[in-house]
Order: sequence, then C-alpha cells, then structure tokens
Amino acid sequence: MDTSKEFIEMCSKAMEIQSLAPDPEWNSDEEIGCTSFFYLPIDGKVEILKWDNDETRFMIGGYGEDDFDSTWLPRQDQLQAMSGLSWEEYDEKCFSIAVEFHGDDYCDKIAEAVSKEQAGLMVVMKGKFGKRWDGKVWVESNTK
Repeated sequence: MDTSKEFIEMCSKAMEIQSLAPDPEWNSDEEIGCTSFFYLPIDGKVEILKWDNDETRFMIGGYGEDDFDSTWLPRQDQLQAMSGLSWEEYDEKCFSIAVEFHGDDYCDKIAEAVSKEQAGLMVVMKGKFGKRWDGKVWVESNTK
C-alpha cells in the first residue's frame, strides 16, 4: 500500500475519488466491512477505519470519522474496480500510463517510478473523469 507523500497529495486533490470513499458497514460476522486506509493530516499518518466499542462509532486513529478531514487512499483492488477494467486490462493501462508519465526511458528510471496505486489512480482519473496528473494537480486531459 502506497503511503507516500506523492500518493497522499494525488488522492487529496482527486475530489472525484474522495466522493467515492466507501462507507463503513457491518458484515454478517459483525466485523467492519470497510478496511480502507485514510490519511489523517491532524496526525500526519495513515490509519484504517475501525469500530470503537467504547465510543460506539467508527473511528480513524482515535478520532471520530466526522471529527476532522481525512483523505481516502484507495487500494489497488478498489482502483481496479473503479476502472471497470479486467485485472489484465488494468495492469496494462497502469504500465502504459506510467510509461506515458515518465517517458520512453521509464524502465531506466524504475527507482523514480510511480507506484501501482499512483498509476491506478491516474488510470481511473483519466478513464472516468478525463483528467491527468501534471505532477502537482489534476488537469483536463485531451484524451480519455
């Protein structure tokens, strides 16, 4: 799971993605049905949404989920599902978008490469919302 500063920034600026953050639900085993990661700017760390019996509400890192702003960091499987692509198609798009972002010498820059989550976020933002990451913000893309 990518918890880098770059991925957190990309996610925080992807308002379309933030609006899709999953709501917590109970499953039949009385466990949380949401194992999503959230960045907490108040603490500067990443936490998982979980149930607190003492507070009788969902908590993120000791805080109530509605007590402050947090940034949802989607996992690869969540990004793949949002993309509407098969895993094979999704993987191909992630590689293509990483090459597009870094240029033809992508394989020579593997240490600087975008993570799979970053590439997946780029795939979803381009395919679903017509936006691309310019390194600082999401901008309208000429192609979908």
